[in-house]
Amino acid sequence: MTAIFEDFETKLQQAAAGRQLPDIVINDVAQLGTLVRQGFVREVDRAAVAGGDQLTDLSWDAAKGTDGRHHAVPFSAQSFALFIRKDWREKLGLPLPKSWSELDAMAEAFTRRDPDGNGKADTHGYVIPGTTKRGYLAWYFTSFLWSGGGDFFTGADNRYSPPSPTRRRCRPSTGSRRSSARRAPSSPAR
Repeated sequence: MTAIFEDFETKLQQAAAGRQLPDIVINDVAQLGTLVRQGFVREVDRAAVAGGDQLTDLSWDAAKGTDGRHHAVPFSAQSFALFIRKDWREKLGLPLPKSWSELDAMAEAFTRRDPDGNGKADTHGYVIPGTTKRGYLAWYFTSFLWSGGGDFFTGADNRYSPPSPTRRRCRPSTGSRRSSARRAPSSPAR
């Protein structure tokens, strides 16, 4: 088994060109349409998958191509969660945040007030996968957006909606005019 994390789609295209495709590809739904269009994947019979009846219809929907057929087997679901370092919060004497502005204030304190006590400016208020590569930033932001009542697409025709006051209110103020809380430099965890 070979695990490829960097430039996966490019390497998959190279393997296809060399007629060396693997039997199984574990990828996310964002690439399913491309794989189907290129003929790299076959239809999957949902009823023939052992345990397939224990998966939700919603998860199976993510494995459908635009042709309405299943071309993958869902095996995981991912989401983002907001974690607050309790030890840092308590050390700085901060209450649990109850609003976006209180959360931003806590992030600011984590950035500026040395919650780890090492005397260095090396802590970050928010740790965000702040890259547009493969849509990670939008994927991450969606949790904040939906929990605050916003959306990317609106209306009967489901068209992209420009940034609204709701959307702006939902985002963490990472390095914006409203806050100087730093983002961690290209690090998955800090």
